[in-house]
Amino acid sequence: MSQSRVEVNVFILLCKYYFMEKYLPVMILSIVLCGCIGGNISNDLNLYNSAKSNKDISLCDKINKFDLKKKCYSAVGEVVGDPSICEGIVDKSLQEACYSGVAIAKGDLSLCYDDPCYRKIAVNKKDPYICGKIQSQLFKNWCYRDVARARNNSSICDLIDDQKTRDKCYSYFNVKTKSTTTIKSGAIIVKKDFSNCDLIENQEDKDRCYMDLAEKKGDSSICDKIQDMSIKDLCYYYVAMKTKDFSICRKIHGESRSNRCYTELAKASGNTSLCNEIVDLDQRNYCYALAKRDESFCDKIMNAGYRADCKRTI
Repeated sequence: MSQSRVEVNVFILLCKYYFMEKYLPVMILSIVLCGCIGGNISNDLNLYNSAKSNKDISLCDKINKFDLKKKCYSAVGEVVGDPSICEGIVDKSLQEACYSGVAIAKGDLSLCYDDPCYRKIAVNKKDPYICGKIQSQLFKNWCYRDVARARNNSSICDLIDDQKTRDKCYSYFNVKTKSTTTIKSGAIIVKKDFSNCDLIENQEDKDRCYMDLAEKKGDSSICDKIQDMSIKDLCYYYVAMKTKDFSICRKIHGESRSNRCYTELAKASGNTSLCNEIVDLDQRNYCYALAKRDESFCDKIMNAGYRADCKRTI
């Protein structure tokens, strides 16, 4: 064996030894730890579920993960609804979590120790005034949003100070209200008619809100408010499909979308005269084929792919 090959073999052995000494123990330890952690999490979840279902708060103390332990005390407190079960808890934060759970069950704000507690009671009672007691602005905004949905009252969205959250709150409703009320500083202010979409600042979100509203009401005039042309065309298309009004297809600027509008209505009604509105000859024959359920019109289509699609559709 040559000297160079011996040197190479020695080098390989040294590398293997170095790896075994330095990295292998770390890898083994990592695998062991992952198994232990995974087992602990599974065990903690079992304890949490058991404590909640059996109303046994003593099981919460056996949970290793503190956040889940705290959640367990709150959950059992909510299920039991009796503040006396919290009295023997030594850890203050865990005891407060327990009392907050009881507070949610009883709807008693005096027992609340955290923002989620106020938020949940506010939603349960459908009371936006309770949201005002929340310290965190983020939780307060979420509280107003959730109460607005619970009460089906979009005017409560006005109380949200974050525009993005407020826009999403308005978008949830997507309806035009005849009369709404706003709650500010304890006063109730009556507003005139308005669309929630008008209050959305982001233009794309506003356009999509108008589109949803137009489709829901079957009113193409709402589509006129949309600035984005592609969304506006889609809006007209949806309203035309809902109302079966082919005249709305004429408002669509995009030729492809307009042709599809006429074709779908012709297909649904069997009215082939709607196909005459289509300028492109291939697409007009496609429309005739679907409206008459007649494959012979597919054969008149020059575009091979379009012709094959026509026959598949028929």
